[in-house]
Amino acid sequence: MKYFYKLRSQILKEGVLKTIPTAHVKKLDFPDDMDKLRKKPI
Repeated sequence: MKYFYKLRSQILKEGVLKTIPTAHVKKLDFPDDMDKLRKKPI
């Protein structure tokens, strides 16, 4: 259990990991698929 506590503490010290969301679109049915692409509230 001590291992996980130390690991969690180390992760919190490093801060937030910044990632960039990406997508590869193979097929798009406009305008039907536009609802899928809108940002959803958190």
